[in-house]
Amino acid sequence: MPDAWVRRIFERMEDRYGDQWAQKFGSVPTHRMAATWAADLADMSGPEIARGLDACKDSRFPPGVADFREMCRPQLDHSAALLEAIEQMQRRASDNDAWSHPAIYWAAASIGSYELLNRSTKELEPLWRRAFVAQMAKGEWPAIPKRAPALPAPGQQHTEAHARKVMAEMMEKLRGREAAE
Repeated sequence: MPDAWVRRIFERMEDRYGDQWAQKFGSVPTHRMAATWAADLADMSGPEIARGLDACKDSRFPPGVADFREMCRPQLDHSAALLEAIEQMQRRASDNDAWSHPAIYWAAASIGSYELLNRSTKELEPLWRRAFVAQMAKGEWPAIPKRAPALPAPGQQHTEAHARKVMAEMMEKLRGREAAE
């Protein structure tokens, strides 16, 4: 982890906790503590560090490095995440979904809405556990995409001009995804 990141983390902690930070860590030489935090946070991404700093807003006491790691990568309950995935996939059909964590969305997407909405939670549990653990291991996730528009029902097709416009929009989205990868 770059030294500048650790300095910024410490500055935010000092600003947020003031004397509490100094009382807790003041006796440890700053360069040693910075080296330890840098090593212990080296596997964290920028968004995870930001999540940890954001979580500090709700903490009354300055975290040690282990506590800060937990704030950066909070553990999510598998069963609660599965129930959220089922509920949000139902809501997604009406464009009313709100996911608490991108890993839940991406694990749900890897299983598929048909499976999530048509199998029992008992049947889904082993599939979900594998998909969710694999997603959480990534540590970083793309943004949750907007729901793709459904095809019109038979007999409700649009004109050829409309179809060309929709295809052009889809191709633009695909080109944008390819460029991002």
